[in-house]
Amino acid sequence: MTYLICDNYAAFNMIDFLEGNHDLGGQWLTAGGTPMNGVYDPATMSSGLFVYAIDNVSGFNAVFTTMFVDERITPNAGISSSLIVCNGAPAFNLFNQIPGNPMSGGFWFRPNGTPFNGVFNPAVDPAGNYRYVVTANAPCQDAESIITISFSNTDPSGISNQIEVCTSQPAFDMTSELNGFPINGGTWTNQQG
Repeated sequence: MTYLICDNYAAFNMIDFLEGNHDLGGQWLTAGGTPMNGVYDPATMSSGLFVYAIDNVSGFNAVFTTMFVDERITPNAGISSSLIVCNGAPAFNLFNQIPGNPMSGGFWFRPNGTPFNGVFNPAVDPAGNYRYVVTANAPCQDAESIITISFSNTDPSGISNQIEVCTSQPAFDMTSELNGFPINGGTWTNQQG
């Protein structure tokens, strides 16, 4: 028999999933004949053939049954996030904006649920939730992430400002000293090199 599992399943006793009526007290073996305890742990094991043998019943020959554990990979669609896009920005690939190392080859959907090629063009595409779905092989479930896009008419880096500070002044966040509405998460560079 074949037992399909996902790689995020908890460890389990294989005997609980053998088909038919089976006696307890047998010995589990790997395909290579190495004895094992009959517990399959997806975190430390991989797909393979296992043998359950009963050779301790007086007057009977040894009997065997096999189980193939087929471990499927749980898909990763990355982590949902939000993105502020400036009006007039060039088109860009949304896949590159998904954090969490998503798997490629998934499918994109617009805010209205229609299929989308994944290239966001601020000139024609609306703001909203863009959904990325990576399909799974049964029995695993599909994975999805959402990028929520909104538009901004202001520069996300804020407006330049000049301030005077004293050498005795404690450290401070320079972003809070910018004018406008700067977005956190940018990178500061020293123009003096």
